[in-house]
Amino acid sequence: MIELAQPLATVVAGGGVVTAAVLVSRRAALNRQVDISHHEEMRGHHRDRLRAERYSACSEQLGHTSPAVRMAGIYGMLSLADDWVSSGNDSEAQTAIDVIRRYNCGRPPQDLADLRSEMFVRKVVIEELSLRSSWWTRARGVAPPKTNVPHLSRLSRWSHLKTDLKSSVLPSIDLRHGRLAGVDLSRSDLSNADLSRSDFEAANFTDASLLNASCGEMYARYAYFENADFSGADLSNATLTNVNMDSANMSGADLRGANLMGSDLLEVNFDGADVDGTEFTEDQFEDREDLKSLVRRGARVAPAHRAHATIIRMGNSSSTETEVDGPIHSD
Repeated sequence: MIELAQPLATVVAGGGVVTAAVLVSRRAALNRQVDISHHEEMRGHHRDRLRAERYSACSEQLGHTSPAVRMAGIYGMLSLADDWVSSGNDSEAQTAIDVIRRYNCGRPPQDLADLRSEMFVRKVVIEELSLRSSWWTRARGVAPPKTNVPHLSRLSRWSHLKTDLKSSVLPSIDLRHGRLAGVDLSRSDLSNADLSRSDFEAANFTDASLLNASCGEMYARYAYFENADFSGADLSNATLTNVNMDSANMSGADLRGANLMGSDLLEVNFDGADVDGTEFTEDQFEDREDLKSLVRRGARVAPAHRAHATIIRMGNSSSTETEVDGPIHSD
């Protein structure tokens, strides 16, 4: 009997050791999990603290007297917003983006050299927001493109955030050859700006000032120019088809060779504008006297049903534009 009890005791003792080992292992695993969670929490706090410090530093740079330092502040704020978007913190990202947007609304310097430098910084703001947003797709009601190409991964990553540039102050800015389709620059000051040969399809310039702006060969199909001021602007050979131009001021503008077919022209002021070779369609004018006046000044007016025959150059591509071969009416 004693001989049987000894192995049994050994087995029981061994089982106790195994149980203890399992408990110790589980406790160690739990401790490791707690340590990992604590470490991740500390890393998160550290990351948030660093981002808060970066935000303060960038904000301070944006008020610096040196344009180079202000530029660094812009890029720093853009990078910070990218980080917040990547981590899913859209609220903080929008805060950084709003700082960038407001920067373009500030009062510009009066000195000409300083103005050029400042407009270059503001141009970077526009271009970088364009890269990260989906202005054109949003304006046209199209889903933003998807891409797995690494260097294009940031495209449209801000499409769900507010990135319009309303009320920007951009006098004399150089946006030549820009690809800014869908940008919202409503109520903005673009007086004396250079927008020539730029793509502004479906862009919004409602209530904007483009006084004496250079817009030659600008492509702006489906854009909004309602109540915009183009006084003295150069719009020669511009594509302004299917545009809302109601109540726009075109007085003294150079519209030679521009295509305005299919656009809304209600109460547009063409006083003193050069319309030699400007293309219209008959149905754009309720007042026949206005139509006759433009024709006498050299405008080309096609029948309404011919409007669709125009082939328009897209953006900065090399495709050509054909002329509507319908009759030009003077009565």
